[in-house]
Amino acid sequence: YRLLFDNISYPVLIADADRHDIQQANRACHALVNAAAGSLEGKNLLTLVHPDDRDDVIGYIGAITVNSQTAPLNVRLAGRSGYVKIAASAFRQSGKQFWLVNIDDGLHEVPGRQSDQYVLDVVEKMPDAFVLADEKQSIIVANRAFAELVQAGSVEQLLGVSLSRFIGRPDV
Repeated sequence: YRLLFDNISYPVLIADADRHDIQQANRACHALVNAAAGSLEGKNLLTLVHPDDRDDVIGYIGAITVNSQTAPLNVRLAGRSGYVKIAASAFRQSGKQFWLVNIDDGLHEVPGRQSDQYVLDVVEKMPDAFVLADEKQSIIVANRAFAELVQAGSVEQLLGVSLSRFIGRPDV
């Protein structure tokens, strides 16, 4: 996942929901704020935002907690002119809550068909098994490593099959 995360063309970061500390930021995020690679980890997310907009970001994060369909927020970044749009979503890992924050500065390719294909190409080359399923657990995307893991003849024959068919098998 780190390979995928770092190769996303638009700025994205992961922050601790309680302390707002940045856990990871991709290359595009570092470039956006003119930071050296790896230098954002451990910094507070709010330090990236213009001081006048920090309360708005705190309110936005609170709104996302209640309603995940909250519209993106326009904010200014510290030391930059103009606005960017941030869109956050929550996820849990190891019992802790985190935020995945996408930043749309209007200069990078936002997720779309071309970037989706780029990500899918990276997923296909991953040595680890990868599968993406929809809300009904139907497989939408899988790579060859996943097909080998579940002993399928091809990736194509997995598409549309319920992921629950494979989860819980002793060898998966």
